[in-house]
Amino acid sequence: NYFVTYELRTRFETSDYARAEKSIRGIDRDAVRVLYTTWHVKTTNGLAAVRDAVASALHPDDGLLVVRAENATAQHPCVGHGIQSWLDGRRDGHLLSS
Repeated sequence: NYFVTYELRTRFETSDYARAEKSIRGIDRDAVRVLYTTWHVKTTNGLAAVRDAVASALHPDDGLLVVRAENATAQHPCVGHGIQSWLDGRRDGHLLSS
């Protein structure tokens, strides 16, 4: 489990976001967008493999952060149930409906 977040620093076109999303979905077709450019990715790939796959879709000046999701907890005011429940559902291999 990883959280992948990126920042487009040079271009902000729809195609740039789409290319980043495509690279993320190439790792986990069921990846979930947590925030606009932050994704939860479930994969057996290693940290460097996830970073490299997403980085290949970004411009060299864009920002990228990949963090292993262990014991994560959060709360988001726009989500009816706590993100913790959602994370628990992802850990169990299924998604919870909102």
